[in-house]
Amino acid sequence: LLCKRTGGWFTELKLYDMKTDPGQRLNVAVVYPEQYKKMRALYEEWFDDVFSDYKTRSYIQIGTEEASEMVLSSHDWMEVVKPDGTRAAKPGGEDTPPFAHSIIRRGKLLNGYWDVEIMSAGEYEIKLMRWPEEAGRAIREGIPASTTPIPGGKPFGEGKALDIDNARLEIQGFENSMTVTDEMKSAPFIVDLEKGKTKLKTWFTGKDDLSLGAYYVYISKAE
Repeated sequence: LLCKRTGGWFTELKLYDMKTDPGQRLNVAVVYPEQYKKMRALYEEWFDDVFSDYKTRSYIQIGTEEASEMVLSSHDWMEVVKPDGTRAAKPGGEDTPPFAHSIIRRGKLLNGYWDVEIMSAGEYEIKLMRWPEEAGRAIREGIPASTTPIPGGKPFGEGKALDIDNARLEIQGFENSMTVTDEMKSAPFIVDLEKGKTKLKTWFTGKDDLSLGAYYVYISKAE
């Protein structure tokens, strides 16, 4: 069930069979009215719960027993800005972070910070990355265009190579940077962190005013 809600009213309600129609082309709400009503009710319940305290800050928990490693992505950036420092937001003030891999492939020059909560004090390794770890690509490296279509869509375009020279990290008063070389897949920092809520911000910079945040950050307790 796909819904769009504006001002308390549902302006778009569609039902798709994701097993047979992953591209979401055929609305089957009329064919399965009972399933449609059931899923709409569940959606309304979920929507009201999620937005009951939507103004409350959410913090990504780091250093829990359940997750030995946390992966942050640019999708969760707060207060997104362009290289010149101006806000990258919609007219209503909503942030516009790189939320889709297609945007990350294009190398959109944006930055923001993550709201995080350190759950256990200790020494952490924080790795700044241009590409997700499973891609196996270097920070400065590009990615060829895909030839495999996404279900219901087109193949991914080329992943842009960025001439990144420097990586920088700020968290809990720690601030450090390092030179990025051609072979580096990540820029790793070792940081002592205390328990508590804080902001984590990163930079990748280079010539000709190149500046963006690390699209992916991997955090784990240092060994």
